[in-house]
Amino acid sequence: VLNVDVSQFALGLRSRYALDTFHLADSAPQQLGADLLELVRRVQPDLILPVGTNFAAAICTRAGEFAALAALNFPSPDSFLAAYNKRACIQHCQRLGIPCARLLSAVEAEDILDRASGGPVLVVKPDRDIGASVGVHYIRDRRAFEEHRRHLGGRFNSRMVQEFIPGGRGSMRTVVVLFSRRSQLTAAFTLRKTLEW
Repeated sequence: VLNVDVSQFALGLRSRYALDTFHLADSAPQQLGADLLELVRRVQPDLILPVGTNFAAAICTRAGEFAALAALNFPSPDSFLAAYNKRACIQHCQRLGIPCARLLSAVEAEDILDRASGGPVLVVKPDRDIGASVGVHYIRDRRAFEEHRRHLGGRFNSRMVQEFIPGGRGSMRTVVVLFSRRSQLTAAFTLRKTLEW
């Protein structure tokens, strides 16, 4: 088992299950895909198993080239992109009857903020899966709403607004979706999120 990551643990720590660990620059999917492809050519693994959004997005940019070099445990690029694009993923979930936070227009969001009192009522976030809650902001008032919409629009090009569903970590759920070989959504279920270290 070889491990590839874009971050390093303190004191050089790494997984005890990995024979070796390689570090790549945390870059846009196209560049990370090119860097990872070069590493795969050099170390010649038998199987590539991407874990995490950044590596899945990177492999998606050149899936055919990766598959020509090693066995690849990865969905089709269309299937991956259906989950990576949060707006499309939410629409798929709604068609399947999976409960999820409503997407809101700017007018709907402003109306909710006008009636808000106290805690967060909206979530503004990138409309693609960045991972690790990067770019996610919980909004209480109009000033924060405008600030974060502008900030995310500049940083991630596109963002979305959803209603805030209150609750602690124990009430959070992860939606797991399965796709057919023709990129059709075939099954879905939810898992309770837990904090694991």
